[in-house]
Amino acid sequence: RTLFSAVALFLVLTVFTFAEDSLTGLMFAFPAEGELLRQKSEIKDSIKIADKTFYTGKLEGKPIVLVEAGVGLVASAMTTQILIDNFKPGRIIFTGICGSVDRDYKIGDMAIPIKWIIHDYGRYDSSGFRLFQTKEKRFIYHLPDANLLALAGEAAKDKEVKFHPI
Repeated sequence: RTLFSAVALFLVLTVFTFAEDSLTGLMFAFPAEGELLRQKSEIKDSIKIADKTFYTGKLEGKPIVLVEAGVGLVASAMTTQILIDNFKPGRIIFTGICGSVDRDYKIGDMAIPIKWIIHDYGRYDSSGFRLFQTKEKRFIYHLPDANLLALAGEAAKDKEVKFHPI
């Protein structure tokens, strides 16, 4: 876990080197994922909103808001919306644990996806849970910000970290 956190921190810090000076929202799901970020940051203040603590300060001289989103899509969506509404970040970076359907990836590997899939997105109705899937659209894909993806690639190349699209 420490190695994973260190690698994640390395990429966040390196992306910061290239990023503009607007506020960056940094999110993580579990306390251990944000511990190293908090240690490396100059935290100036904190505010509690909807039972979430948002830490403001600087990381590598750049303005940040750091927050633990919690686990799951609902917690992440809620925390992201609070972050946007109250702090107006120029970008949001979510760092933490994820899963992969590619068996080549092992525990501790760093993954920066060119797209990610929501496989269990749906709704509840009188018949129970229904996936939003059709024959043409089996999964819902989300794409990262192209500029941040390019910055991550540059950061990995500069530090000789293996980086390839997944």
